[in-house]
Amino acid sequence: HQEMIGNRTYIYRAAGFQTPGASYPQYQMNVIDKYPEASGGTASDVGDTTLPIAQHAGHSSETHAYISGGYENAPTPTFSPNGPFSNKVQKWPFASDGNATDVGDITNRGSGGTGQSSTASGYIAGGYGYGSPNYKNIIEKYSFLSDGNATDVGDLTAARYAGAGQQV
Repeated sequence: HQEMIGNRTYIYRAAGFQTPGASYPQYQMNVIDKYPEASGGTASDVGDTTLPIAQHAGHSSETHAYISGGYENAPTPTFSPNGPFSNKVQKWPFASDGNATDVGDITNRGSGGTGQSSTASGYIAGGYGYGSPNYKNIIEKYSFLSDGNATDVGDLTAARYAGAGQQV
């Protein structure tokens, strides 16, 4: 589960699970890659997320790329379906290459939420996280106009995990 993020000039891919190697199991990474939308081509490493993370939601404003929530890298490179989960909203600018910064929190600490974007806001819907039930139906929203925390703005018709996101 990984949404692409972009500004119609470049496409970005942020973090995710790294392919297992001979001496380590699958684990999260923190690389931000970008490649040109018009011509395709090889991706370039242009920065890092604030921490290794996977199963996060992706969002795009006119000027910045965002990711929210996700599954944080555990102290050892092992995967547990019970976390640790992130509540971070991270962003980086399209105008220059660089690292993501932590700009707010979502209310539902978890992974596998679906990311959507409008012209003014990022949304994260559903996911899997702490508490009962583990699968979530929450819809959260945060502003692209100013940094800050997300708010709970509604519910899905049923709990959902790892859906596909859309943009307006």
